[in-house]
Amino acid sequence: MTRAWTTRGRVSHRGKFWRFDDAILEPPPLQQPHPPLWVSAGRDASIRAAARNGHRLLLDQFTPIETIAARIATYTEAGGDPAHIAVARDVWIGAPSARDDALRRRAA
Repeated sequence: MTRAWTTRGRVSHRGKFWRFDDAILEPPPLQQPHPPLWVSAGRDASIRAAARNGHRLLLDQFTPIETIAARIATYTEAGGDPAHIAVARDVWIGAPSARDDALRRRAA
């Protein structure tokens, strides 16, 4: 994506998972040099790579809060900006009985 966003003209790529030839990205992005890339990562190596590459970090909603804290520490220790981290969390606002009913319906 970074190369497609920063190259004017056609771009080709042959990677492990994706392959494309002569792709053109139009219109070019307004943000320079390109829009931020958000990555979801859970392994320490992936989190450190996200920080090193200047990517923003998405953390999931099911991981225990202690693990989330450790992942945030890994990202910031590797040079990532803590303002570039998003953590998804579910919140239920309503009567507990309505929540239980909704969970039973979803499980069925």
